[in-house]
Amino acid sequence: MKAQKIGSNKPQLHTREKIFIGILSLLLIVVVVFIFLPQLKTELSTSGNILLAKVNGEQIFQSDLDARWRSLPVQYRMSSNQTALLEDLINEKLLLQECEKKNIVVNDSEVQKFIELQLKNTGLTLEKYKASLEKNNESFDVNFERYRTQLLMAKLLSSVTNESSLEINDNDIETFYHNNIEEFYQPPEVDVQHILLTPSQNLNETAITTRANTLLTALKNGSLDFCTAVKTYSSDRGSIDSCGEYRFKKGVMNEIFENASFEMAVGEYRIIKTNLGTQILHKIAEYPAQTLSLDDEVGSTHHSVRDIIRSHLLEMNAKSLFDNYLLSLKKNATIVYYT
Repeated sequence: MKAQKIGSNKPQLHTREKIFIGILSLLLIVVVVFIFLPQLKTELSTSGNILLAKVNGEQIFQSDLDARWRSLPVQYRMSSNQTALLEDLINEKLLLQECEKKNIVVNDSEVQKFIELQLKNTGLTLEKYKASLEKNNESFDVNFERYRTQLLMAKLLSSVTNESSLEINDNDIETFYHNNIEEFYQPPEVDVQHILLTPSQNLNETAITTRANTLLTALKNGSLDFCTAVKTYSSDRGSIDSCGEYRFKKGVMNEIFENASFEMAVGEYRIIKTNLGTQILHKIAEYPAQTLSLDDEVGSTHHSVRDIIRSHLLEMNAKSLFDNYLLSLKKNATIVYYT
């Protein structure tokens, strides 16, 4: 979570793109969780096609509601209910009807680009995404059309949005920052490398102690590189690629490991024993408590505090516009409930 200055060569989004992305991020929970959870299914519910509502003459059946309900993550179901979900379906129907009236379309290449963007943000490949769908008995084609629906609604809202109503200026950002300054406090952290030595068939506790002392001497006199030692000897295979390095704050690691890491001086080596085994520590750096400035980066996101606040305020403005637009559509629509 290193705080660094943002480079001046970062590409900037144009206003219309900001509006489009801001609105798109608010549409439906499916976009947020699409990699990890099943999507919309098309089969009919065993409860049959019970008519639940009509939206300007278009019907919504119990089977539609059941399919959407099954597509939602468990945690969302626990905080929602099917009555609320029916309203979501009605809202979606209204928006799609407006898309048709305004001849708004989304072509295949736009959907493909959107999926590629989501995959990039989650670090998954298209092949892994398709494999996750197949594992859940889901169709890529069905999901492809689902994203087309999301993009249609985003285009619609972008087309009826006034750019000035979504603009966020520096004063807005600074006001939010100062009113929520505690959110940007970073507690003290340390950066430590370690080598974990654990017993094996050919290595008992005595042999581990001997090896740890031998490695410690070699590391201190510079005859052994720490990264090489990690790759050769460490049992913590998950930290091999990072040369055994961890950066953390208090309350995260094993207590013995954590206490030693915060007590050590930068550059110091130490051997400790924990429930994991014998560990050789090397303290790389320590970072005092700080409050991030507007231009500091947050974590590994490569986005500055200013960028994150701007995105947050943009989403809040877009949500307000979204809600108001839906309300206006509902006032002018004929919605009949049959439940």
